[in-house]
Amino acid sequence: ADCGTFGDSAPFCGALLSDGLEKSASEEELKATLDETFGAEFLRQHAFDRTWSAKEQRAHLQALLTALKGQYHFYRQTCLAHSAASRGCDQKAPSDLIGRIACSPNDDLGGSGCVYAELRRCRSDACSSSPGFFEYARFHGPLQLLRTKGSRDQVMGQCEEFSRAAYALVSSLGYQARYVLDFTDHVWIEVRLRREGSAPTDFTDTEWVHADPSEGVLGNPLMYEQGWGKQLTMIYAMTPWSIEHVTHRYTKDYAATEARRGIPEKTLTAVLEMVNNRLEYELPTRSWGHGWSSNGAKLSRDRDFEDLALWSHFA
Repeated sequence: ADCGTFGDSAPFCGALLSDGLEKSASEEELKATLDETFGAEFLRQHAFDRTWSAKEQRAHLQALLTALKGQYHFYRQTCLAHSAASRGCDQKAPSDLIGRIACSPNDDLGGSGCVYAELRRCRSDACSSSPGFFEYARFHGPLQLLRTKGSRDQVMGQCEEFSRAAYALVSSLGYQARYVLDFTDHVWIEVRLRREGSAPTDFTDTEWVHADPSEGVLGNPLMYEQGWGKQLTMIYAMTPWSIEHVTHRYTKDYAATEARRGIPEKTLTAVLEMVNNRLEYELPTRSWGHGWSSNGAKLSRDRDFEDLALWSHFA
């Protein structure tokens, strides 16, 4: 899953370019799409450089997060007037969820990573001449997410989609990133940067830094507890080969999170040790990924209810 172009600087670059064990996009395809979206010169200026100071690395990463946030919109269950059945509807009006269905043929292409689509309907007073039905596809593939700039008027999605797009963006530029899951319903990423206060010539003194793509925020891990008022329980940082319990970095009261989760620290530590041991030493006995099926198909209509239930948790 390494991106050969960047070698050791981006060891997990390919992780979001896959659908199961098969690549759904090449590095060249991703680079071309990113260049078209953000501009090749802008990306070149902000590509990872290990010799930058901690402050410089953070400034460049913040520029990338700001660009992503500026190019795309967060979806807030409003009316998406991008289909014949919803044209003419007020796009600022709220919509109601009717149900979850397989992605449309146009969205369910190989490489899109379309997990399912939400069938929604604009509120009756938002449409003058159309029934107001539309589909909101939940993409995981980075190319399709970046292409939402044109396919649905810059509405990329929610925290799940923004985090996947940001992971692909920063990893393709040489940053080492990992995916972070908050069990109280949010996701973001962490990026490994030089530690603040590190010696000027010590490029190995690094740390994982909080980065929330859907908010465009860098280095503010307490924002969820202190700003949003979240009652945190468990937060995990993940790569395809490791899982780390990182709740302590996102709270000022770890004991309270432990009480809310209802799982003793000793038990949780033992489970994580077992999981990481298996990730490190065991090879999968069959193809894996959210789109796996016995016949090798990876379209949304081939996914089972367990897959849909897993990913709809982040809707």
